[in-house]
Amino acid sequence: VLLVGGSGVGGAVDAYNLNATYFQHNQVPVLGAIFNKLSLDGFYSLENCREQVTRYFDQYQPAHVQAFGFVPQYPAIAGDPQKAMSYVYEFIQLFQSRVNVMGVCEAAKRVQLSSSTATMTFPTTSADDNPHKRLKSGNSLPKKSRQEIEQGAILAGAAPSA
Repeated sequence: VLLVGGSGVGGAVDAYNLNATYFQHNQVPVLGAIFNKLSLDGFYSLENCREQVTRYFDQYQPAHVQAFGFVPQYPAIAGDPQKAMSYVYEFIQLFQSRVNVMGVCEAAKRVQLSSSTATMTFPTTSADDNPHKRLKSGNSLPKKSRQEIEQGAILAGAAPSA
């Protein structure tokens, strides 16, 4: 999974940690994150946020997990969807200049090569199955309470919730 986070520092890191903890608990590898809709100026400017969030990832995340990029706000694509489509190629150029797309692809390839489909279990379904039970597999993990998941996020560097 590649998580997409919002702007800022504390809230962006906390949201990353909470979501990453959830996926890791469910044995879903987390590649890292892209942070989106950052302002180009002010205290929470893209550069200030990039510096602090990157420092956080370097200090508290495993080497294979990284912040792959920081994308600024792009007002031309906000609002009217028809008008926004006329700017899509400009946004793609901007995205490519701000995100390590090759790094994301390489990280995904490493995860794919490291997992063996022979050890994966998939749920079986039948026509009369309850759709909510289809997500359960034969390889069930012990359930964690919200408090346990939040504690894991705090240990990973997230601020305690209010």
